Amino acid sequence: RRLAWLAAATVVTASLAVRVIHRGTYYPGFDVVGAANGLYLVSTRSWTDAIVHLWTQNRSYGAPFPYYTVLGALIPGAATALAPWPYWADVTTLLAFAASLWLLARAARRDMPTGWIVLLGFAASPTLLTLAVCGMPWATAFLPHAFALWLILDPRLARHPLGTLLGGLLTIELSWHTYELGKTVPVVFAAGALLAPRVPRTSRVAWLVVAAIGVAQALVHPSMHTNAYLTREMLQ
Repeated sequence: RRLAWLAAATVVTASLAVRVIHRGTYYPGFDVVGAANGLYLVSTRSWTDAIVHLWTQNRSYGAPFPYYTVLGALIPGAATALAPWPYWADVTTLLAFAASLWLLARAARRDMPTGWIVLLGFAASPTLLTLAVCGMPWATAFLPHAFALWLILDPRLARHPLGTLLGGLLTIELSWHTYELGKTVPVVFAAGALLAPRVPRTSRVAWLVVAAIGVAQALVHPSMHTNAYLTREMLQ
């Protein structure tokens, strides 16, 4: 087991290092636009005003990602204000993706002896390895789905309707601070309500409520991306 962990970790570390070294000091401007706006907010407003402005624009601005999100703007922007460095957005993306892997391992009931399987699966995907170290946080879209799967598949969490309801609402809010594919997370809650075995009926109702809230928010506050898939022309 230790050898398996060491092998998987070595492959992942080496693969990520090769990508970072190969890119060197060159990166696309979109890798820093979110952090730049976050830095602007925390530098020109109080924390309360910055959070209120971010939350408001997140629901009203046509392209909120990554300019008005916690993971894409506020966290790397605040880190840049504390310690100026052009790669805080990359670090934030990597940590968010690592959290997704951990949550997926918990959802699949992989403990420490077998958790290396998740890491090995990550190592097998060149695309995921690349996205995990991009400043443009596309990879954050996995985080709400991983969180939702954990809430649904962990028996201890599924047996507590109020806790899973609050966790579900937190997941829906989180999906608004990730790449916009994260907003499809209501599908996970709806599937859990219909398909998860040996779950209290109250938890199923809670997941359906969460799914409905997620869909309603996407419809009431469409961005330029989600709106494109809701128009009649795109549906045709």
